[in-house]
Amino acid sequence: MSLPEQSASTPRLLIAGAFHGALAWCVYAIIETFASGLWPLLTGRDSVLMPWFWQGTAVLFAAFAGVGAIIGLAASLILKLLHGRISRTTLSSAAVGFLALAFSANLLLQPELQR
Repeated sequence: MSLPEQSASTPRLLIAGAFHGALAWCVYAIIETFASGLWPLLTGRDSVLMPWFWQGTAVLFAAFAGVGAIIGLAASLILKLLHGRISRTTLSSAAVGFLALAFSANLLLQPELQR
C-alpha cells in the first residue's frame, strides 16, 4: 500500500494501518502453518495432513487477517492521536510490535510455562 512518508489524511492512514496489521499477522500465520503443519511432513516424520487441515488453515488465515486489520487500524488511530503525522515505517513497526506483544502475552498466559 502506497503511503507517503508523511501521511496527510486520517482515512488513508487508517486504511494503511489496517493493511500493515493484516500483512504482519498473515506473515505470522504463514510461519505458524509451516512450523506446525508442513515442517513435520518435510522432515520425514510419520505425519499425515488430515483433510480438515486446510479448512482450519483457511479459517486461521481469515481470523489472523481480521485481527491484524483491526489491531493495525487501532494502532494507526492511536499513533495519529499521539503524534499527528506518521510515516510508513512507523506503521509497519507498530504492526509488528503489536504482533510481538500479542504473541508474548499469549506465551505468558500459558499455564505450562508459568512453572
